[in-house]
Formats: sequence, structure tokens, C-alpha cells
Amino acid sequence: MKANINKIDKLLRLFFGAILVIVSRNNITQDPLLDIILLVLGIYLIISVFINFCVIYLFLSYSSIPKKRRKVKRKQL
Repeated sequence: MKANINKIDKLLRLFFGAILVIVSRNNITQDPLLDIILLVLGIYLIISVFINFCVIYLFLSYSSIPKKRRKVKRKQL
């Protein structure tokens, strides 16, 4: 697995994942099914931070890590 999450993306995922877990565990929604969905989504976001890989980005062929520019040496005549 090649990393496809940058530092800002990690921070946002960790923040929103923690919020989703807290909301689901405190029964704020009063709906058990929604609590489970929020918990699973929050755990997925937190796990993706630690493994540095997002499956959704893989299917979309996207990476939030910028590609490094390669320097091409030109031949001098």
C-alpha cells in the first residue's frame, strides 16, 4: 500500500473521526442504527490516519500527497 494521505488530511480525519465516535457513544442522535453507522465511519477515519492509506482514494485514483516534480536535465549543444 502506497501512502495517499498528507498531513492536513490526517489531522482532519483524526478530528472528524474522534467527533463521530464521541457523538455515537453519547447517544446524541437517539437512533441506534445511526449511532452504529457514525461509530463505524469514525473508526474508519481514525484507522486510515494510522495506516496512512484511504481505500476510497484508491478507487478514485486520487492522492492528497503532492507529486514531486522531477528535474529534467537538458542537453547543452
